[in-house]
Amino acid sequence: MAESEIKLIPENRVYAKPRLLTDAVMHFCPGCSHGTIHKLVAEVIDEMQVEHDAIGITPVGCAVLAGLPLAECVLYTSGRVPLDMVRKAIRAGVPVLVSKSMPTVQSAELAAEYGLQLVCGRKFPKV
Repeated sequence: MAESEIKLIPENRVYAKPRLLTDAVMHFCPGCSHGTIHKLVAEVIDEMQVEHDAIGITPVGCAVLAGLPLAECVLYTSGRVPLDMVRKAIRAGVPVLVSKSMPTVQSAELAAEYGLQLVCGRKFPKV
């Protein structure tokens, strides 16, 4: 069969880009695998039809490379809030840092000194 005679039939499709992924250029760190993870998460969200309940999150390093305005973002971490994380958030201009864990005393003091709003120790309901 000649190449021009090949017909694509939806039932025979092996793979298609998840409909939730746009054609936007992504700037992920080389070798970080975030692109693959985003693709897989988009596939699952699409299959489960929960796109209206999902919130997209970009890793901080990738957000910087993509040129996202961090001064307009909220940084969320599911882990602890060590001093170096607070320093990085302040340097990046992030106004709010949210975590389910409590900050160290030094982290809280530094955040207060530079006006970084900490929202910590809050357990979020499971979805």
